[in-house]
Amino acid sequence: MTDNADNMKLFWEFIYERQMIYHRRVEKQDLPPWTEDAVLASHHFCNVYRELDKGTKYIIDILAQMDHGYDALWNILVYRYFNSIPAFEFLRDDHPYLLWDEPWNHREQASYLKYWEHDEHGQVFTSAFTVTGVKFGGYSDKISNVCFLMELIQHRIPDLVAQLQQTEDFERAYHIMLGITGFGRFLAFQVAVDWAYYDKRLDRNSFAEAGPGCINGLKWLYPGIRGVKAYHDAMRLLAESQENYFQEYELAFPYWQDKRIVVSDIENCLCEFSKYMKLRTGHKPDGTPVRGGGRMRNFNAFTRLQTPLPI
Repeated sequence: MTDNADNMKLFWEFIYERQMIYHRRVEKQDLPPWTEDAVLASHHFCNVYRELDKGTKYIIDILAQMDHGYDALWNILVYRYFNSIPAFEFLRDDHPYLLWDEPWNHREQASYLKYWEHDEHGQVFTSAFTVTGVKFGGYSDKISNVCFLMELIQHRIPDLVAQLQQTEDFERAYHIMLGITGFGRFLAFQVAVDWAYYDKRLDRNSFAEAGPGCINGLKWLYPGIRGVKAYHDAMRLLAESQENYFQEYELAFPYWQDKRIVVSDIENCLCEFSKYMKLRTGHKPDGTPVRGGGRMRNFNAFTRLQTPLPI
């Protein structure tokens, strides 16, 4: 694969500077500004390491309390489908986590969530990514249909966990998740990564499924890249070559806990880089103009003074 040398340099500089923001803000407890990059300072970007993002840290902490795979998978699937910490907190109802063997009545759960959304002004589904609007239960509203889907999935948990426990292959675990009704390629990969945090046998550096944002990120680096195999090979190559790139571009990357950036994190970084380049250039990899901007971050890393967040 022939790369775009300028964009490849920008990609690794983006990764470096995004991690440096975390390093300055959280680890060093520096006051702002945490970066001089105007795009990174003014817009929200996920961390280089997925484990450092708020939503992932939340489910990792919950999984750490569990001794049984049934509960672990059940909590992952429910949490990621709604992808809202407040909504999941409401569903937990002061319990450490959802119990798999506690029957999920979809009518009751839908009623509770609608009440919470209306009276507490909560948001049942976040806009971080879109989950299917298929009418699984034939209802007219998304909450009822998703709650119906969760009831169906709950009955499959023992079989799914049995399949997952029979493999040490992360890609195979992903395909098991992909076989769950309502879980497409993007969401199946997200829950597979979460399961890998629980099941330490699985190697997140062995495979990643390229989502739409990731593919756009790859197109910035490798003009003309096409095909699933090419995407997988490119992500693996980037992960394997990270030290060489940091050395070539003279970037003293602050590895978190001395951990290398694994392939599943490279996938996420490519998605974020795609957003970064759209904001930086005003167009997509193919030159098509972009309308509108990205999500504004909840702090301005360039100008505002804010007490650094705790680790």
